[in-house]
Amino acid sequence: MGFCMQEERLSFITLRLLGPHLVDACVDEGVEFDERKLEELRAGFLRLVGDQPFAVLVQKTNSYTYNFAAQRAGFNIPGLKAVAYFAPGAPQRLAVNSLLAVSQVRERLPVEVFEDRDKALRWLQDQ
Repeated sequence: MGFCMQEERLSFITLRLLGPHLVDACVDEGVEFDERKLEELRAGFLRLVGDQPFAVLVQKTNSYTYNFAAQRAGFNIPGLKAVAYFAPGAPQRLAVNSLLAVSQVRERLPVEVFEDRDKALRWLQDQ
């Protein structure tokens, strides 16, 4: 049985299933994450992967922010086993590393930041 690419468009993000347990996430420009958006995101992941463990490639190509509650919640998503950020420029990497420092998400799961998308995908597949 072959793999069929699925896509889930939420109000602020596009989620694409790249493989049975790998999701690509691209957040819209100018979004501010809050608890409501995190709940919408959790529901979107559930529709794409069900209750199976999965990893996420976050495309940090657009500018977006998190309110304090969302920063503290981080990626507290059932089934999430690893997150890789594709951050091609220095400003994007700085933004991601600042978020990771506040959210303490690295205490809960493996998270890495990459300049190269292919390296990020390879790392996720090894998790």
